[in-house]
Amino acid sequence: MSGRAASQATAMLQRLKSRDNGHVDSRTGPVCSNCLRANSLPQKSTSGTMFLIPLYAAPHLSNDLVRGIRVLPRPDPPLKVMALGRSWTYLRLSPASIRILPVAVRVCRVSAMEGNAEQGGAPLASHKRSRSNTSAEDTAPASKKTAPIFENVKAGLNLTWLEPIAGSCLHGVCGDPSPSSKIAAFDIDGTLIKVKSGKKFPANADDWKLWANNIPKKLQGAHADGYAIVLLSNQNFKAPKYRKDFESKLIQLARTLSVPLRVFAAREKDKFRKPLTGMWDEFLANWNGGIQPNLSDSFFVGDAAGRPATTSSPKDWNDTDRKLALNIGVSFFTPEEWFSGEPTRTDFVLSGFDPLKYDHDHPAWHPSTTPLALAPVLPSDAVPKHSPCELVLFVGPPSVGKTTFFEKHFMPRGYRHVNQDTLKQFGKCMKAVHEAIHSSRSCVVDNTNPGKATRLSYIQAAQRLGCGIRCVFFSAPVELAQHNNVYRAAVQASRALLPSLAFVSYSKNFEEPSVEEGFTEIKKVRFVFDGSPEERASWQKYLL
Repeated sequence: MSGRAASQATAMLQRLKSRDNGHVDSRTGPVCSNCLRANSLPQKSTSGTMFLIPLYAAPHLSNDLVRGIRVLPRPDPPLKVMALGRSWTYLRLSPASIRILPVAVRVCRVSAMEGNAEQGGAPLASHKRSRSNTSAEDTAPASKKTAPIFENVKAGLNLTWLEPIAGSCLHGVCGDPSPSSKIAAFDIDGTLIKVKSGKKFPANADDWKLWANNIPKKLQGAHADGYAIVLLSNQNFKAPKYRKDFESKLIQLARTLSVPLRVFAAREKDKFRKPLTGMWDEFLANWNGGIQPNLSDSFFVGDAAGRPATTSSPKDWNDTDRKLALNIGVSFFTPEEWFSGEPTRTDFVLSGFDPLKYDHDHPAWHPSTTPLALAPVLPSDAVPKHSPCELVLFVGPPSVGKTTFFEKHFMPRGYRHVNQDTLKQFGKCMKAVHEAIHSSRSCVVDNTNPGKATRLSYIQAAQRLGCGIRCVFFSAPVELAQHNNVYRAAVQASRALLPSLAFVSYSKNFEEPSVEEGFTEIKKVRFVFDGSPEERASWQKYLL
């Protein structure tokens, strides 16, 4: 390399050092003072300079992508090194070639290699992490035997908490994780760590220990095999103190694991909470470099696996981790299986409603030989009238489609809709029924009406008003209703998640309706999902 070219390169490097020194990026963490943005190189820079680029970015420079931009010869094979928790490779690039890298990619110019790369000189002797407060140790010449770029991965691994996703899902990054089609995902509590004090819940941020001593080695091995490491956790804390403890604990854990990773923690009962796939979806959509996973190569490890009790272990407290893996379509392992090599257990039991086994092909209601709704006498009337008019009483748990059923089958025929969620009081519902019948208009009482006592009030009112009363019974089990409740809240922004008390109360007070109560007919309606194939696929995932 000529003296003039060396002088130009040195001057350029000094300008870039002064511009980027001390830069901290929320995605990558601290970077060295020689690291440059891909678009920060001058157009006319010394050709043939050796650069370090992240190993995952190398495919962006393949011949079919450069579109005529010259890529200078690469070392064969490329030399791989570790720095700042990321795999890097040496490439000899032209500045124009570097410009086609994604904007988020950083390249590191290796000035020490320019003159002696072919002769096997020791590169990177001056490659250091920049710090805001430079010490004597920082400014001392690096050893010829060991450069910071070759130091243990621990040197650059600190967990940084980023802005929560959608305000509810905590999100942190440790080191600089490389995108990958192979994803190794892990639960945290009961999988990577356990409570050191032996209590049910940790006393503070330090009350934890590794679930097994080989966990750091196992995760580091997965990272070395090209896996992206992702932690997915459900948390229930509300108080700021517990959030602070959790975040502090994860910072400690990340240092112990010493591997680049991302962590997501769902705090609310929303689309991010396992077994819903919100955290996984967020990672793929925004934090994996646009790379889609190879599901057959990816896996999830968790302790909530639905295992029954044995003589040596208690029953699993939940099965949400196994359900998450089923929803995603990846292999599932318990901590005992993945970290300790124990045989795979197949005696698990999944709790609650199983959407994959639900049959949508049965008739929607029975009996089907009688009309579902009466036609109005004059359909064109502004206020439809029925002769005779009737009162229809809905019975069924929340979230099984009662209002949708009314809108589809009864509203087009002029029935008035009476709903206590809207009117707020039972007395107002009864008043609305009287007004409808007195005006010769049929009406539907769209409430849960689980018990005989509540239904009796409407039956007696119909008898006083001289109209018939039928019951439309939505026979969906409460487990299905709870499944629908979560699905609606997850996919419809306008839907709030109903509290579990609504379903518990219905179950506690439920008495199946019968004609002996005074109904002229009972139609039993079976829930059938109504939506596109894509929407049904989402509905058929485990949600609880």
